[in-house]
Amino acid sequence: MRVFDRLLRVLGGILAVLMGALSALLEAVYTPWLWFVPAIAAVLMNLFLYWFTRETVGTTWSWSLAAIPWLIVMIAAVAPTSEGDQLANSIPGLLTFGAGALTFFAVIAFRPLPPRRPRTFAQPPLQARENQPL
Repeated sequence: MRVFDRLLRVLGGILAVLMGALSALLEAVYTPWLWFVPAIAAVLMNLFLYWFTRETVGTTWSWSLAAIPWLIVMIAAVAPTSEGDQLANSIPGLLTFGAGALTFFAVIAFRPLPPRRPRTFAQPPLQARENQPL
């Protein structure tokens, strides 16, 4: 059963990487035509990707599996080309890039911290206390 669980976590991580890259690609391509729709889609999709990676992979760093490909694709879309750059020429493009990146930052920065365990000082076993001189 542990092998199956580990396999599902690895497949979830691979799927998160692919979904992060694909969502960034679709948002970058449709920004010039759909105006502010890709910015809203970037926020909603990145929230979904954060939730998806946390649930499937189950680690605290799993958000990076979707965030890093998303950022790489979006930075590549901002880079100038011979026809002109895709995102940096328009306010909706910059809004899409900024809103998506800030969504990843916000969910990471404002996620609830795990509860702290109270600090306890362990006492030596009873036999060790009895053998100590007073």
